Amino acid sequence: MAGDWIKMRIDLQTHPKVFRMVSALQADRLRIIGGLHVAWSIFDTHSDDGVLHGYSADAMDAVVGWPGFTQAMIDVEWASVQEDGSLVMPRFDEHNGASAKRRANDNERKRNDRKTGRVRNVSASDADSLRTREEKRREEKRRKSKIKSMVLAHPQNLQSSTLCLPSLQTSPTRPGLTGASTARKSASR
Repeated sequence: MAGDWIKMRIDLQTHPKVFRMVSALQADRLRIIGGLHVAWSIFDTHSDDGVLHGYSADAMDAVVGWPGFTQAMIDVEWASVQEDGSLVMPRFDEHNGASAKRRANDNERKRNDRKTGRVRNVSASDADSLRTREEKRREEKRRKSKIKSMVLAHPQNLQSSTLCLPSLQTSPTRPGLTGASTARKSASR
């Protein structure tokens, strides 16, 4: 699948453990990196917790296509063997699995945002202006609902279970005020 990937560091080609494996296996460092890619891909594909049940060092060597490769990984502590013979990837959850990939994607996105200057400077004073459209819409609905409930709750608007909206007629209780201004004044109290 296009979305399947594993995390490999950009400085892997110069990592001291790679050079220790180069010396142990008398091989080119790029071939070592290719073998690591295969081994780490197998761990990522077939393990949820870093343990490859049923995979021995010989089985991994057969898949990688390189006798002694897994022992070299064990010697530099990029792999270990359980009592039952299953291979283990130390610190698996730091580099593999969904949460590690999510962290890696988040870090990459943040790094790109910093490069392009799109970093959001969010402070308490900016919080109101940085709301999403949905938050603004919710607040607008809440405000309209509050105004509607204030109008409905006003005693002048309740006449035998029928809604009477304020009119522009003069208020009998307060001469000189229209019904709309009376409703506004009582709503503001």
